[in-house]
Amino acid sequence: MEQILYGQPVANLLDEVTKKNIQTYINKNGNSPTLTAITVGDNPASLLYVSRKEDKAKELGVNFNWVKLPDDSSSEDVLSVIESSKKTSQGIIVQLPLPSQLNFEEIVNLIPSNLDVDGLTTHNLGYLYTENYKIIPATSLAVLELLKFYNITTEDKNIVIAGRSRLVSSPLSKLLSNKKYNANVTVIHSKTTNLKNFTKQADIFIAGHYYSSGSPYFFTRDDARHNDFNIKVIADVSCDIDGPVASTIKPSTIAKPIYGYNPLTEVEDEFSKEGVIAVMAVDNLPCELPKDASEDFGNEMIAKILPSLLENDREQIIENATICKNGDLTPNFEYLRNYLNGN
Repeated sequence: MEQILYGQPVANLLDEVTKKNIQTYINKNGNSPTLTAITVGDNPASLLYVSRKEDKAKELGVNFNWVKLPDDSSSEDVLSVIESSKKTSQGIIVQLPLPSQLNFEEIVNLIPSNLDVDGLTTHNLGYLYTENYKIIPATSLAVLELLKFYNITTEDKNIVIAGRSRLVSSPLSKLLSNKKYNANVTVIHSKTTNLKNFTKQADIFIAGHYYSSGSPYFFTRDDARHNDFNIKVIADVSCDIDGPVASTIKPSTIAKPIYGYNPLTEVEDEFSKEGVIAVMAVDNLPCELPKDASEDFGNEMIAKILPSLLENDREQIIENATICKNGDLTPNFEYLRNYLNGN
């Protein structure tokens, strides 16, 4: 039977548990814990994500130390911040993506494993291969918390995971196959042939892939009509319309997060009907942001952008974001020169 998994009740419960744990820490140590977040450069998505992490940290009673490094920072610059922060912080995050001159593997492993909030160091990922793991990457942990909250049994279930990412797919494949979850896990990826043979047998399908033109389909509309097609619920975080997930015919919305795809008629239908596939298809970044994101965006715009537009651009926000000036590319966007010249 189809079941819709709403994330908000889970988040509310976890917030309450976290607040109690933080209060226990404060009672014991006489001060709040500190989380340090390091950003390198001015990637708009990264700055938005970290600002939301800052809001959540303050809501839960955590001190938030945001260190902003310039785009041309070196590994030594990042290491210097980590070395100083680990003396006063109980957790450290290096926000991704990083500028091209920085090696992800090198940077993430500069974080002490006991302060690695994202769980992405080689040490913590290696611990997932034992029964004594302590830190799980956040998105993987979110999936496990949903399964736990809604009491969904994974034992002897066929779970197919698309993708091999360090943050989602790889940790989940290991965790779901361990003795706690006992699932039959299959990982498919860009080099997998006969993808349909795997997806049509899945009890649970987790899409953590990136799709580009020329990549194989997971299943087609013809496949979805076959009697041996087993999938009833699909969560598609790529939302490529008429792409690798045939049931994705439009994006979901906050107002209507679930819609139905009827394999026989190939059009939208009530997801609760017999034989209809329940679909949640979330657009690519910035995705369907939480319902209060528009308000947050507006507040950020009023507080940080409008003053630079209307008054003195002291922090050079407008200057740095300007692509063309006086009929030519600005220095920050000189990398587009070859593209403009047709090279």
